[in-house]
Amino acid sequence: MSDPVAMGFRGAARPLQPGDIQAAASRLGCRAVALQAVLEVEAGGRAFDSRGRPVVEFEPHVFWRNLPSSLRSRAQAEGLAWPAWRPGHYPGTSDGMYDQIARACAIDEDAALKATSWGIGQTLGEEHEAAGYSDVRALVLDAMESAAAQLAMMASEIMHDGLAPALAGENWAAFARGYNGPGYAANHYDTKLAAYVGTYQAPAAPAASTTPVAEPPATPVAGTSAPSSGWPDGMPPGNG
Repeated sequence: MSDPVAMGFRGAARPLQPGDIQAAASRLGCRAVALQAVLEVEAGGRAFDSRGRPVVEFEPHVFWRNLPSSLRSRAQAEGLAWPAWRPGHYPGTSDGMYDQIARACAIDEDAALKATSWGIGQTLGEEHEAAGYSDVRALVLDAMESAAAQLAMMASEIMHDGLAPALAGENWAAFARGYNGPGYAANHYDTKLAAYVGTYQAPAAPAASTTPVAEPPATPVAGTSAPSSGWPDGMPPGNG
């Protein structure tokens, strides 16, 4: 198997193609706009950064729990691991995030890859089995190759965790609790999802009209699209 670290986390970086979101939404039994809302909140609708690497977020508390106890003191001393989640300790750029990942890999590569959220759906490496992979490196390599692979691993995780009904029913609190974690309300995760979908709700037609109102086209999600989540360089809070 290829080594994603040696490859500089760069692969083919193929963007989403027309129909990819709808196909994944059909698999999940939800509206395309509902799935698109999750992509927007997770990674600003972006799959890759300006250097062609997957959009990522490194989670020091996840690194801590995946490290053997003998390495935790070193990782903590280097500012890369701590026992519990802390707000406000994330680099503001993709380069900064990848610098963290590289330094963490020098301590324990497997734990570092598991502690990183990957791609357009911010699939946590630790959840590689739920996402359909027996090995975290295989997940990372696929995330490097295409946004479609990132979307597929996200859909697999949602189905594995039993969150497809909440997404299909647009029960945002239930979905957010399962996908983003118990602290979802502090991030306003559920209300961001609802607000995004709300922007695509067609206004009520006049009572006398029977003309259907089509949903607006999907927001572009190619790897070169600009972030629209408000997070620096498209870096969102992870789902760990």
